[in-house]
Amino acid sequence: MCVYPRNKDALLHHYRALTDVLKGYILEARGLRLSYGEISQELDIHQSTVASFLERFQERNLEENLRSTGRLRKTSAHFNRYLIRTALVNINVSNTVLRDITNSGVSTPTIRYRLREDHVRKWRAVKRALLTEEHATKCFK
Repeated sequence: MCVYPRNKDALLHHYRALTDVLKGYILEARGLRLSYGEISQELDIHQSTVASFLERFQERNLEENLRSTGRLRKTSAHFNRYLIRTALVNINVSNTVLRDITNSGVSTPTIRYRLREDHVRKWRAVKRALLTEEHATKCFK
């Protein structure tokens, strides 16, 4: 039996912050000497989330989240790796097509930013008109 049911509509690459209710359940379950795996199974959250929350609670003795700076990212590190791997495999497609291939809900500029962070450039070679000798001399003058 799950105490806190999973949101089936949530996308896989979005973060979900722990609510105060979940934090209370984690602390109560840990007080009952349940293991990280048992707690994560009961609350239907990842085991590493339980472990990192309890570790932060031990360090700070506070269950509140620290104030974060800036806007939360739309994509996770896992999705960023998937995006970069897909971009390197499909080198001849545009960012819009790449967004459709990855089936993500993020915008095309976000995809461009994530690729730029990992130094992956997607550009299309432009065909140029061939210059004759006459054009080259006029251009040089």
